Amino acid sequence: NSGNYYVNGIDEIYYSSELHSTFYDLDFNNQVSQDAGYLFGFNQHNQLFTTTKNNGVFRLENSNWNSVGLSGYGTWGAFFVNAQNNRILISKAGYLRGIYYSDNDGTSWTKATTTDVDWCALTIAQNNHIFASSSNGGTGQKGLIKSVDNGSSWNYINNPEFSSVCSFTKSSNNNLYLINTSGKVYKSIDNGDNWQHIANGPIGVSFSGWKRFTIDNLQNMYF
Repeated sequence: NSGNYYVNGIDEIYYSSELHSTFYDLDFNNQVSQDAGYLFGFNQHNQLFTTTKNNGVFRLENSNWNSVGLSGYGTWGAFFVNAQNNRILISKAGYLRGIYYSDNDGTSWTKATTTDVDWCALTIAQNNHIFASSSNGGTGQKGLIKSVDNGSSWNYINNPEFSSVCSFTKSSNNNLYLINTSGKVYKSIDNGDNWQHIANGPIGVSFSGWKRFTIDNLQNMYF
């Protein structure tokens, strides 16, 4: 809400008041003495969250980076979304992998999933149902899961085509899209209740692991 731009580098978090202006560092590496992970997002008070690879989640408060838990391998690339009632949801890989939520602005966290799986691409549908996908990481059942209670509990989508999903996203017009590890692209126009196979992914591309997938305003797909 400040109108600033934020970006994460290999070892630091930067911000700028203008997109084509100087970016200034936020002193993450100096204070935490570790490389920064992927940029997370903001809570209801516009406090910025980020991670390290092995040392958990950090929140920026009055120019100070404070640890808010979830330490251990796997916080490097965790996903972050703001759900209803100011709840924060993240997914953590590696050590104690799973989906966690916080109802106190990230001060403490509750684990919502029970399986040993690296969940990716946390996505909130237009009806506030929340999805997460997985194709690798851990020993538990992969696939596509959904929460209808703001992230408190999760259930598998029982579709054999979704037993392993490498990417999941929502377009600007609130359609949902996924790609399974066979390279098939599916689309839902009703918040994930029904899915249609609409395309196949690019030939010669590996669909193992987690992949980035997005849709622009003209409904072009980028993978």
